[in-house]
Amino acid sequence: MRDAFVASDGALQRRLLAALLAAEAAGGDFRGRQSAALLVVEAEVRDESWEGVAVDVRVDDDPEPLDRLERLLDVSEAYEAMQAGTAAVKGGDLGEAGRLAQRAAALAPHDQNVAGWVAVLRAHAGDLEPLRELVVRRPGNRRLVDWLRAHDQVQLSDEVMEQLEPDG
Repeated sequence: MRDAFVASDGALQRRLLAALLAAEAAGGDFRGRQSAALLVVEAEVRDESWEGVAVDVRVDDDPEPLDRLERLLDVSEAYEAMQAGTAAVKGGDLGEAGRLAQRAAALAPHDQNVAGWVAVLRAHAGDLEPLRELVVRRPGNRRLVDWLRAHDQVQLSDEVMEQLEPDG
């Protein structure tokens, strides 16, 4: 575990996962596999227990808990990329937002929130097809985009919104 942790780089949660995977490869827990968890908190003590939590993912009662834990960690990091990408869009840095969208999509291609966010970002850049496909596949996505627009989270024009209709 130590060797894998020391040899790995990147965020603490990825290094801890490398250590857990190494322990499993070396024989794991004699009782077998069932659960796994990663909790990473900031060094500064906070007033409330939920404040300062950087990563909190866990898998209970699964035959492959480390595989599932890694998937959840990917989703968690994809959501972090989405948050940073949203901040980049609001700051006018569409290039950075695009880079973060690619990262989020690579980490969690199966996640519908990621797919929706990437589609909205691409719509802002003029490529409406991914968002249009999401709306056609699930019409409720149109209501979500309308809500995001009403709450100033999406800045798509009326003309763009009309093009999202199936016959648009």
